[in-house]
Amino acid sequence: MNHLPKIFILLLLGAFLSKDSVLLGQDQNSSTGDLAESNNSSFKSGRILGRVFDADSGEALKDVTVVLEDQNREAQTDLEGRYRLSDILPGDYSLLFFKENYQRTRVKVDGVISGRTKLVDLPLNPDYSNLETLDAFEITAEDLAGSDIQLLALR
Repeated sequence: MNHLPKIFILLLLGAFLSKDSVLLGQDQNSSTGDLAESNNSSFKSGRILGRVFDADSGEALKDVTVVLEDQNREAQTDLEGRYRLSDILPGDYSLLFFKENYQRTRVKVDGVISGRTKLVDLPLNPDYSNLETLDAFEITAEDLAGSDIQLLALR
């Protein structure tokens, strides 16, 4: 009968230890699950896409460079003036658009959100600063004498 209290204590101690290890295992699994979920949500990214067109004619502009500033990332527009920047972390950004003979344009993009697409279409203004100015001149009938234009007028 002396052995009964010792066995009882051992059984009680065994049950107590196994209960703690089960609880510890559940805590570890639930915290690992929470960590995995938070890691998955942090890897979700947003994207920015849009179309660039000539502000005067409305025609699509190909080969416009679109730079995601402070990220060292860029894209080029296709034949239809479309561009896409993917895998962008949530936040606020600036896009810089440029093409030869067009004005450089910077656009602030607020609120890129995980798993969402931000649409940024842009009319790009032509840059006329490189054009040469012409002096005013006058054409007289004498200047046209013998030219193709005079011959067409006579027909």
